[in-house]
Parts: sequence; C-alpha cells; structure tokens
Amino acid sequence: MLDTNEVNAEIKRNSMKPVFTDGVIVGLRLKTKAKKNTDLSKPVEPKNMNIAGGMIEVVFTDVSKQMPLGIFILDRQTAEELKIALNQTTEKLDELLKSNDLSKLMPKQESRHADNSYR
Repeated sequence: MLDTNEVNAEIKRNSMKPVFTDGVIVGLRLKTKAKKNTDLSKPVEPKNMNIAGGMIEVVFTDVSKQMPLGIFILDRQTAEELKIALNQTTEKLDELLKSNDLSKLMPKQESRHADNSYR
C-alpha cells in the first residue's frame, strides 16, 4: 500500500497540477480470441468470440470543451478499490455538507448524463 505522505511529497516535487473534469466515460477493453471456423475477413459477432480477459477503461472528459483529458486503464482489483474509495469519499462529503447546512447550496445531482458508459 502506498503511503499518502510519500505520494503527496512526490506530487509536490514534480509540480503536478490538478486536472478538473466534469465528465467520465467508462468502457471495457477485452482480450478476445475468435472461435474455430470463424471467418475473420468479416466483422466478428460477440457470440463467436471467446473472452480471454479484460480491463476497465476510464476516460475523463471536459464536457464544455468536448475533449478527453485522460485515459486510464484499470485492472479489476483497482476498479473495485476505486469504487469503494469513491463511495466512502462521497458519503463523507455528503455528511460534511449536511453538517454545515451546505446541502441546500450544493444539491446532489441524480445524473448529468443519460449514459455514462460506452461500447
């Protein structure tokens, strides 16, 4: 496990600036093998593929500029850890907003986008 103090020190040493994002796209990168007797000269249907593995792709975007800011490829374990960390962090933010009566100023949004994934 990485030490938070070491990570923060490294960020400061490298003068890393934060990148602000207001959109996200999530998809899969699958490693596949065509089943036997599959004609590879034509597009292959998913039912004719064997999935050998996969990774989760996260693309952070700037919606106003309509451009991607960064692409991150995560393994399953990292994605699970990220899901837990994001849930805990958003719960803590909600508690802080409620305790300071800021929830009226910063209401929780249901979903800004109809579909937050692709592929």
